[in-house]
Amino acid sequence: MINILLIVLLFIFLSYKNILLLNEESLILLCFISFVSLVLNKFGTSINASLTSQSKDIETILKQSLKQSSLLLQEFLLLSQKPKKLVYKFYKLGGYYYNLVSVLGNLLPKYKELQLNTAYKNRLIFLNKVEQQTIKLLAVIVVKKLGKITKLKQFYSSNLKTNYFLCLKSINLREYIHLITPNSK
Repeated sequence: MINILLIVLLFIFLSYKNILLLNEESLILLCFISFVSLVLNKFGTSINASLTSQSKDIETILKQSLKQSSLLLQEFLLLSQKPKKLVYKFYKLGGYYYNLVSVLGNLLPKYKELQLNTAYKNRLIFLNKVEQQTIKLLAVIVVKKLGKITKLKQFYSSNLKTNYFLCLKSINLREYIHLITPNSK
């Protein structure tokens, strides 16, 4: 209270000596200063408690946001490393694929050669069998045709009385005789 009294006396003295001019702005400043001092004296503890509680709330909010930011940054780092791991895995997969293709590329000609050999071998065996059967069939056909020709020749030479067939008959008889009789040399 003594402080307020001293301030008021100082203010009156300065106003009286015209050191401090009393206009609208200075009166507003004086009222503001007196209001702030009265509020601090009367409500200082409650305002201080309110401000400290607000500052603690702000501090907890900032700490939570900092934790969330930290978690988001860690998650971002993990997510940013996943494409690198994915690229590395694709690179390894490409290596495995290259090895597989090179092994298959080396084995494919051998497999094709083996497959062609077995296919051609089977075809050759089949063609050999067909050829054997065709030869037998042709031999049988030729023998039958020759048998028919000889029967026809014999029939014509014995039954038809033309000069040609009579001549052939006599030639055949001589050949048969010649085959039957031993050589008398």
